[in-house]
Amino acid sequence: MTTTIDTTHNLKKVEEFVEVIREHMKGSTNNWRQIASAFAEAKEMYGQGSDSFTQLCEKTKFSMSKACKLASIASDERLKAHEEALSAVHSWTVLYEITTLTDAQFNELLKKAADKVDFKTMFEEGPPFISYGMVLSVKKEKREKSLLCAYATIQVDFDALKAQLFTGDNLATLEEHLGQIETSLPYLKVVRTHVDEKAAGIFLKKLQIAMETATRKAYSALVTRVLERKPRRKKESKEKKMIRYFGINKEEMWGMFRENKKAAFEHFGGDYDGAKFWTDAQCAVTQEVDTWAKKIGESRDPFEHANNVTSAAESEFPKPPIRGKKYPKEMFAGFE
Repeated sequence: MTTTIDTTHNLKKVEEFVEVIREHMKGSTNNWRQIASAFAEAKEMYGQGSDSFTQLCEKTKFSMSKACKLASIASDERLKAHEEALSAVHSWTVLYEITTLTDAQFNELLKKAADKVDFKTMFEEGPPFISYGMVLSVKKEKREKSLLCAYATIQVDFDALKAQLFTGDNLATLEEHLGQIETSLPYLKVVRTHVDEKAAGIFLKKLQIAMETATRKAYSALVTRVLERKPRRKKESKEKKMIRYFGINKEEMWGMFRENKKAAFEHFGGDYDGAKFWTDAQCAVTQEVDTWAKKIGESRDPFEHANNVTSAAESEFPKPPIRGKKYPKEMFAGFE
């Protein structure tokens, strides 16, 4: 006679293992996000091709390509907006692959992930698991063929857009004409690429970097001045001198700066002059934009590729204005 012993009461439930795996995966995803943020900050601070950024990659044994991919994860606004929903991905490569999706594909991935939880694993409570295969399947999906075809395209010199040679007035005129077309004709759709927003984003990014650079330079100069006024012991290093007088080392000094710039300046007896740093940033970026504009002006005629092939000298349009405009901080709130 054979006796069967029921041991199922000693087994863990599947969902218990699921929760353990999910928690560790969330921790892993969060760790990769922190690493990505560090690379993004270093890339912004030093510049991708700089010696310092290259040295960082060498010391951490990350290739330049991998470091830049991680940096792109940290700067992706969609990942930030859906951080909780995308907190249980299988690896950092999945996060990076998500950054390459179009908005439509990204939304489809979120929808599929939600459907997967609701239908197949309804007992789960928490963010869905997202694999590399799920992301690739969204990329490969065939879209319904549109009945629309291109009748004409409008092309703009992107360099001129970045250098503000193609001005706000030019953009307003273009939008006015596009508005007339899309509101007056049937069977027609105007699709914008938002390239103007991309150009504006580049300008804003440069302002942000210039503001950060100006602030860092002022902070570093302040610390150096304060330390130079203090008596130095024989053969004492600058690092040890800082610890003796202020109780912090160089790494902690910059950590304080990242956490609260105003408090960091005050810690060393200085004032955080945001208005001055903003002005310095604008001057630096304006100078850079003017350099772009000069190079573009020297390299090509503004009407070289225009349909009417009119030279700039013969054009009835006003000449590009001389830039010297100052921008109020309120336009770019949230990062100063």
